[in-house]
Amino acid sequence: MMTWQYRAACRGLPTSLFFPDGAGKQAAYAAAKEVCAGCVVREDCLRLSDDFVATGDRHGVFGGLTPDERRELRHLRDYPRGEPYRLRID
Repeated sequence: MMTWQYRAACRGLPTSLFFPDGAGKQAAYAAAKEVCAGCVVREDCLRLSDDFVATGDRHGVFGGLTPDERRELRHLRDYPRGEPYRLRID
């Protein structure tokens, strides 16, 4: 386990909350995003999600973002307009 993961708000929670299957996926995503909302290591988690994308795995909530939201973020990062895109997590 990486050092930052010890400080993650999701530590000890079931992984099924962040990687749901089938029906109820959107409700599970909403619950996972609530956990992530106050997490101090969201940016580290988002960087980890890039590693999973590189291996073809595009599922689950990382850093409070769903797969579709991360895809949009990667698109913005890869194709910035004007000033370089900076990740901002509120």
